[in-house]
Amino acid sequence: MKSRRAAYTGTTDAEKTKNQRKYGGEVREIHRISPIDKVETRGLSRRNQRAISSAPNAWRPAILASLKKGPKPIDYRCASAHKRRHSQPMRFFGTKEIKEHVSRVLAAKRPALNGQRAVDFPAGNGVTSVVLKNLGSDVVAVDLFPELFRVEEVRVERGDLSLKFPFADGDFGFAVCQEGIEHVGNQDHVFREFARILKTGGTLVMTTPNYSNLKSKLSYLLCESEAFGRIMPPNEKDTIWLSPASSSGEPPRIYFGHCFLTGFFRLRLFAKLAGLELTRIHDSRVNSTSLLLFPLLYPLICISAWKTSRRFRRKTGQTALARELLRWMVSPRLLLENHLIMEFTKTSADAVQTSTELASFTT
Repeated sequence: MKSRRAAYTGTTDAEKTKNQRKYGGEVREIHRISPIDKVETRGLSRRNQRAISSAPNAWRPAILASLKKGPKPIDYRCASAHKRRHSQPMRFFGTKEIKEHVSRVLAAKRPALNGQRAVDFPAGNGVTSVVLKNLGSDVVAVDLFPELFRVEEVRVERGDLSLKFPFADGDFGFAVCQEGIEHVGNQDHVFREFARILKTGGTLVMTTPNYSNLKSKLSYLLCESEAFGRIMPPNEKDTIWLSPASSSGEPPRIYFGHCFLTGFFRLRLFAKLAGLELTRIHDSRVNSTSLLLFPLLYPLICISAWKTSRRFRRKTGQTALARELLRWMVSPRLLLENHLIMEFTKTSADAVQTSTELASFTT
């Protein structure tokens, strides 16, 4: 049976009957196309002119109007939202200084920081505190050694990450913990305290040396060190410092070096238990040694991560969690970059309630 086809029909009944006999049945009547008007299509490309010339007369006004409108304008608000949701490409060149990376991250949050009460803990010599103040925040700086703070226009207090923070509940909307978590043994306490002093919806930006990159993994395998061939394993000579006793009879303060370096997954877990949700990992500089190891080890990492994830999914039935952990296990950013720059948001007002919910989630 012949299929029905559309044909350009003539203007006489004889031509219509001829076309019906030729194509077997009724035929859609399409008006005969007239030559293209070059005045109407002036300024259009040849491709668009051919498109109009091949279209029926009744369709031409709509096609011509749509072509002359041009492309839709770019909605830069949507573009910026897309940029915020998706991480930027990794940095293979540039500075390794973590303070410059933190300053870049904070500068991108200028609207949220303007007028916001923020805490910088530990503050060090005050570089990040100045950045927060210049962005319009009401900054409070805290450090174990406030005598090292060099900024006069920012108030500094003495505080210890391993003890209770000297602030009331929900006192801040933004917090920065730069290169401090690796010096504290009770790291879950640190997350609980930051969650306590933050408002619901508040933000915590935390940085630490990336103990999950390939160089750190190999260093731990070879000599249980932070960097093989350069840094000794933790010891009583290089890792711990004691501050001199003060004249007021204050006991010496103990400062631990990188004695408690922790990988990404433990930090994520401690934050989850405290009611802090990981929202983003910001980019830092790629480690060159990790980059050299990447082609050799990445296939093995992918195979091992996939098998572990499949076993976990079959054992617990938690498919969504298994996929999330698998995505982080094979993340090139975690395996390559020098530092972890993590951003958390306080989602729960009660860390105890969050812990209870997670406990019931596992049963």
